[in-house]
Amino acid sequence: MLINKECKMNCPVCKCNGLVENTIICPQCESDLSGYILLENIKNQQGKLEEGQKVLSSEVLNEKAKKRNLTILSSALLIVCLGFMIRLYTIQSDKVIADNKAKNLSDSLIAVIEEKDTQIENLENENTNGKKENISVKYVVKRGDNLMKIARFFYNDKTRYKDIIETNNLIRKAPILIGDTLTINLND
Repeated sequence: MLINKECKMNCPVCKCNGLVENTIICPQCESDLSGYILLENIKNQQGKLEEGQKVLSSEVLNEKAKKRNLTILSSALLIVCLGFMIRLYTIQSDKVIADNKAKNLSDSLIAVIEEKDTQIENLENENTNGKKENISVKYVVKRGDNLMKIARFFYNDKTRYKDIIETNNLIRKAPILIGDTLTINLND
């Protein structure tokens, strides 16, 4: 597994600050951080790809190729996020998952993946007219979640909870409930 040696981070589960670089297991809560590190590496690689695309001339990369590359990277990021969410779910669920909850989670993941495949297919069939495709994911609220935690997970910025409120037409200070489904825009 490729791990960024420069990665300084905080534990996304227990918020332990200033973890030593390449820490795979959080010393405070013993959470597996390898998925989080991999996610950070993909984000860094996506940033490098975007910088490289700016340098290349428009003759080399046309708009359709740029959109396709961004969609593929977004899909890979989504898959890593989903894997990390599953890992966090299993750690926090006292290691006991009922069969029906596992089946519902599996069905939800299959639906999200099928939706992503459809979005990719639609994007590839679309003419290059400069429109930006909205990429979003449905997230089901689970025990212990709040809007800041969800914003930190998806955007790496807890202050973006306001974006989640706006996207889902929520009332400020109204609680979110376990089982609520939120739409998270990923292309911001």
